[in-house]
Amino acid sequence: MAIQCIACSKVNPADAVYCYYDGRALAGSGNEGPMRVGAMPFPMPFCFSDGENCKNFNQLALACDARWDESRRLLADGIWQTFFTAMGRLDLATAAQQAARQPDLDVGLSQLLEVFPTDPDVLRPPKLALSATQQDLGTLAPGTDRSFPLQIANQGLLVLRGMVSSDCAWLSIGQPAGQPAMRVFQTRANHTLTVKVLGHKLRAGRKPLEGTIVVDTNGGNTTVVVRAQVPVRPFPGNNVLAGARSPHELAVKAKAHPAEAAGLFEQGAVRAWYASNGWTYPIQGTEGTGKGAVQQFFEALGLTKAPRLEISTQQIVCKGKPGQRLTKHITISTQEHRPVYANAWASQDWIKPGVAKPQGNKITIPLHIEVPQRPGEHLQGAVTFQGNGNQQFVVPVTMAVAAAAEREEEAAETTSGGLRIGWLVAAIAAMIVITAGVVGFIIRSHDEHGDPPIVPNPQHVQQKPPTQPPGERPSGESGAWWHKMQGAGLTASLAALGEVIPQEKGIVDGIGNSSDIERYKAYDALRDKLPGLLRQLKAREPLARVIADCCVFEPAERNVSPLAQALTSQIPLDRQEFRPEENGDELKRAVWSLRTLFTAIQNKAISDDRARLLANQLGSAMVFGISLNTAAPLEELKKESEQLLASRCYRGMVSTASKSLEHALFMRGELLREFAGQLPPAVRSKIDVELVAIGLAKNGAAFPKLEPILRESLESVDIAAAFKILDVYQRAGKDLAPQLESVLSTKWKVLANPKLLTHADKVAALRRALVPPKIPPEQRLAYVQKMTTSALKLTKSKKDIDYLQDTLKLAHASTMAAALLNKDAGAERFEDLVEVVPKLEPPAEPEKLRKNPRTSPTCPTRSTRSSAPRRARLSAFSRKSTTIRCAPVPLSTRSVAGRATPTASPSRPVRSTRSIS
Repeated sequence: MAIQCIACSKVNPADAVYCYYDGRALAGSGNEGPMRVGAMPFPMPFCFSDGENCKNFNQLALACDARWDESRRLLADGIWQTFFTAMGRLDLATAAQQAARQPDLDVGLSQLLEVFPTDPDVLRPPKLALSATQQDLGTLAPGTDRSFPLQIANQGLLVLRGMVSSDCAWLSIGQPAGQPAMRVFQTRANHTLTVKVLGHKLRAGRKPLEGTIVVDTNGGNTTVVVRAQVPVRPFPGNNVLAGARSPHELAVKAKAHPAEAAGLFEQGAVRAWYASNGWTYPIQGTEGTGKGAVQQFFEALGLTKAPRLEISTQQIVCKGKPGQRLTKHITISTQEHRPVYANAWASQDWIKPGVAKPQGNKITIPLHIEVPQRPGEHLQGAVTFQGNGNQQFVVPVTMAVAAAAEREEEAAETTSGGLRIGWLVAAIAAMIVITAGVVGFIIRSHDEHGDPPIVPNPQHVQQKPPTQPPGERPSGESGAWWHKMQGAGLTASLAALGEVIPQEKGIVDGIGNSSDIERYKAYDALRDKLPGLLRQLKAREPLARVIADCCVFEPAERNVSPLAQALTSQIPLDRQEFRPEENGDELKRAVWSLRTLFTAIQNKAISDDRARLLANQLGSAMVFGISLNTAAPLEELKKESEQLLASRCYRGMVSTASKSLEHALFMRGELLREFAGQLPPAVRSKIDVELVAIGLAKNGAAFPKLEPILRESLESVDIAAAFKILDVYQRAGKDLAPQLESVLSTKWKVLANPKLLTHADKVAALRRALVPPKIPPEQRLAYVQKMTTSALKLTKSKKDIDYLQDTLKLAHASTMAAALLNKDAGAERFEDLVEVVPKLEPPAEPEKLRKNPRTSPTCPTRSTRSSAPRRARLSAFSRKSTTIRCAPVPLSTRSVAGRATPTASPSRPVRSTRSIS
């Protein structure tokens, strides 16, 4: 009877002792207890090429380890799979087949030997051992490299494989230096890795440097601690800054002797001292002169607040002919009596900033614009100006290059204007032509009897290389993954990025790697380090070009996700506060990310699916919380996204003001300047009121700064914001209340009532004006019945206009009844209708008609006989039982004493129709 294995459920022959598929002892065979399978003999021995016979698994495992190269060849040839299949061990045959598929046969053979059913004491597993777990490098100097060996030993059998990594920026594992601090290795005996100390990464300090190297293998884990001393070099020389051992000490000495220290800053001595200690000099770009250099240093360290800068222009629009050189002067100034320094860089090659000219509290930077040879095109560029305290201004530049037709018209105008000169030139040209003809005739006569002319050999004519069409790959891109993609300029962009962030060479090289996996790792690392990289102002422009091009041309769809996440991660969360130490840089990074994303979406080479993917990523829940309309035109989509970003950042001022009112007001100005005209009035008024409430609750002395904001918010304030302002006014003290009344009385006239003497009376009157009395729900039906009854009541004294007024009341009552049928949904509608009961005004009569109406030819005599039938008809209509079709009268909203009041709007369509019996 066949036996079924309880482990793998496979069926084996009746005489089987062990399972043919997994080698386990079969139930009922008498071998349920533990057995030494490794010593059991094979049905047939295995013989190696040197004559070694292996009769069991123990002997075979040891022989494979001793004859590693031959065993590896047998694995590649499929010999092990055939051998184990013949002996009935299909489990080992499958393992051998999988091991042969490994790219590294050493790893494959090691995995196969690990599943051999050998005895525990025969085939020892790999075991990690290091020569030392601590490394003291002594004293090091910044800028000087050093290396030491890391010796790894395998005290077991098989292959020891793993990874060596470090968390230190100043340690590099393996060769060449500068590669990411991670190295994969494998060995069967000993292995040596070179660990290099990167001198340009060393930073001097009072505390010793300490880093760790982690060795993680299949034979265990070990950590190596690396220590080094990098002492601080004091400021050299015999001067006022000599002996300073920290930037703070140097700042104290410079403050005591600013005139003498200014010369050392101008000579570059302070920058050199920073470099000798491996520190990053805080001043980037152009340095100031004189005492302005000392001020610039203090501002960079954050010891002195930078003056508020202003720029002379927000946009440059120019037009020129190809090859023409234009010059624009940009002035950056401050209203304070402090020196201003700044530098600039452009995003396009045809814009070249010139040498800055400081002039006290302002500085002028010339921009030299060389019009490219691209007639008829409209070019876009940007110039970034950075001044005191890293304040930045980005000025867009628009260049309209004159077309060829325009140049021909100019040439024609020039020709018509210089007609006389043209005739003179034509006469001279005619004389030259005649002379040339005579000389040519003489030469031809001579050639008829002389040597034949020399005809150049076409084989020796040097051919001009063909012009490279736009979008084709240059010669340096032959190995790049984007070389066949039209419009991809990643070679130049990556080169520019590598120059700006040389410390991230691994990311730059990973982006250019042809492997999809390596590019994904590079994009993932870029996503983590993007906030720090964006703090380097010069890195923003090349980063934008690289990320946008990668979003467009990246061939692997899964690789686009980390790129999009890197951009959307810079968009702040809803109501997130702005930190004062960032000086508004969070907003600049968010705008940079949004513009970079739309640069990719608007690229002509991007596919529709890729553009939709990026737009959906932007509109996902973690960014804006809504779904953007990706089917809308790109300009509308961009405008919608900018408005959403503006609203989100504007709401963040509430939490910002809770901690720093000054910074909240600063960020409000930055937002209004960045998103001029893109902030919805409803968002602005609501947040402005909250900003005023927080500011006045903290400090009543802040009212002069908040008064303009309060006046703006009153223009479009809603009922909720009005009560917020009322609460602020109610809590105001004796000094603040009169100041608030001077502003609020322009909106709410009730505060100017002379009968209201006390503060409490004014608050109560304002509350009554904002909250009009309403009819209780239980009295609403009675109110409608009363209005209907009064309209249907017949009296002999009623005039024609009274009947019209009653008819209008009936129509209004029917609209109110329709609102009551909607119950809770119509409650607000009912209250609006109560406030605007319609009333007809009698038409004004001329003076003559009022004196003698019977003699007027245009006014017929009014008799009882003529008016009685009309009254009867109206009375019969009112008593007749019928169904009245009532439609709610559309309402618009107007402002009455600070509250929304509905008024009749005949231009809007009827919203609903309901029958009432």
